[in-house]
Amino acid sequence: MEPATILETFVDPKSPAGFISYLLLFVVAISGALSNAAAKYAGLLGGAARALQRHKERAREADEQSNARRIARLEENYSRVESELDSLREKDRRSHDYSLYVAEYWRALEFWAIEEGIKLKPPPMLTYPEWERKQYPAG
Repeated sequence: MEPATILETFVDPKSPAGFISYLLLFVVAISGALSNAAAKYAGLLGGAARALQRHKERAREADEQSNARRIARLEENYSRVESELDSLREKDRRSHDYSLYVAEYWRALEFWAIEEGIKLKPPPMLTYPEWERKQYPAG
């Protein structure tokens, strides 16, 4: 084929090669028109490109706001869980202290029973809530 014949084939919109070449030219023109550089153009293509850029920027801002809200919720949950964990640790420490109190009480009770020959009633023992109020009156 001669170069003139090839050129005519790609220029003729009725031929398959011509149709494809026009379609590619249209796609390239549209994508170029909607690029960042096209936003500087005046007219319809420039306006469309600017509108697309504004839409993309709003979408980015919405994503950033969504991420900020998600992070704030995670921090709030972390603080709540940390507070609950501290509360559980304190409760566990008090329970452990009460267990030590009971062990000491029973040891003293055994010595008392030996000394007294178990003739008298043992001294009264506090329940856990009673003991806790006595040991930790403020909390």
